[in-house]
Amino acid sequence: MDIEIKRRYEFCRQLIQNVVKTALSFYLNQYSLETQYKQGEKLDLVSIANRTVENEIKTALKEYFPNDNFLDEESSVTDLDRGFCWFVDPIDGTNSFLLKNLS
Repeated sequence: MDIEIKRRYEFCRQLIQNVVKTALSFYLNQYSLETQYKQGEKLDLVSIANRTVENEIKTALKEYFPNDNFLDEESSVTDLDRGFCWFVDPIDGTNSFLLKNLS
């Protein structure tokens, strides 16, 4: 396995173990989360949980792999012409995660 890919794989495994704690804490307190809508779309939900977990991932990636690119669902796109690019969806299934909170 290419050494650069292996470094990122090992980093990713550790990162997931760290951010899952943040995501779980939001899930356990989901009834108190503020629900927001992306760009005014009623069915395109986002929460502080998405943004917080995304920020933790993005911060760690920038620290350890500053030359890698980052593309995600919740924020803007950066340069896509770098050697490595991370594609991130912080909490897949946001609607299911938040819908209990909407009733």
